[in-house]
Amino acid sequence: MSILTPPRGKIVFAPSVRRTRVERLRLTSQKRNNIAKSPLSRVIIVSHLKFTLESTADHEVLMMAKFLFVLSRGLEDPSRATRCMQLAAFAKRAGHDVTVFLVDDGAVFAKPGIAALVSCPTGDKMQPYVDELVAADTPFLVCTPCAISRQLDEKEFIEGAYLETAKTLIALAVDSKVFTF
Repeated sequence: MSILTPPRGKIVFAPSVRRTRVERLRLTSQKRNNIAKSPLSRVIIVSHLKFTLESTADHEVLMMAKFLFVLSRGLEDPSRATRCMQLAAFAKRAGHDVTVFLVDDGAVFAKPGIAALVSCPTGDKMQPYVDELVAADTPFLVCTPCAISRQLDEKEFIEGAYLETAKTLIALAVDSKVFTF
């Protein structure tokens, strides 16, 4: 586990970020007193994730990242399909802005019940991750031509899923960290 330290040795504060891996740092008594007077008293410890820092006059603010998960695999590749949803759920749980874009054979996962048919050789099931993402209001964008060629109707999609085009995919990719499966 590593501490996210901005330049010039300043401490990173997050005023309203809910984290599961939050720990207090051992600070000198002077720094501890200064932090205790501030509503920004939580120090974030992170590992394996890169965050963007934004400076303000009084403190540094931890900004959540935007992630785009693009799934092009369908029922023929249960491991990749499950890992896509698993990592998307983990990112969402960590408070990041997550979007899932289903293209090619991945478009079938916009249909209710299809994810329940998928499990990895490791035993991981896809459905709980999809349920978690749906409950967290994660948008599932489905490639329009991919859905049409597979005779998928938008009226039958899981909650939060809707048709979109490649133009939207590219626009999202410009502003996001992209994971492809």
